[in-house]
Amino acid sequence: MAVCRGCAFHAEHPVRHPLHGDYYTGNTLARDGRIVAVLDWDETFVGAPELELAAAALEWGDDLAGPSEEFVAAYHEAGGTAARLDEESLAQLVRHKLRREYAYFHKGVTHDEEDIEYHRARVELFHRLRP
Repeated sequence: MAVCRGCAFHAEHPVRHPLHGDYYTGNTLARDGRIVAVLDWDETFVGAPELELAAAALEWGDDLAGPSEEFVAAYHEAGGTAARLDEESLAQLVRHKLRREYAYFHKGVTHDEEDIEYHRARVELFHRLRP
């Protein structure tokens, strides 16, 4: 029997701790180029730190190109708790984040044109990151 991709990932990455769940620049405060606070903890959950790393790499990367390798390298250099990920694993975790965004977008909220364009770009990125 084949093991599901997600199950294999979680078996290979057993570390768990609280994650913010909505980690992006709008939920951070910075001073002198350093994040000093993370706000809006209503989507917190316990999970593998690699999930949050992928979401943050997407946020501080180039939305059109995908996750920031520079961000991931700086995270590891600073001693972050997430394991190192190969390119495909990082891309798949970013796709996981984009799936969650897609579901949230379709919750019946009215969106303006800017929201719709952002959503379209994120869906395109989801497809570009496909293995």
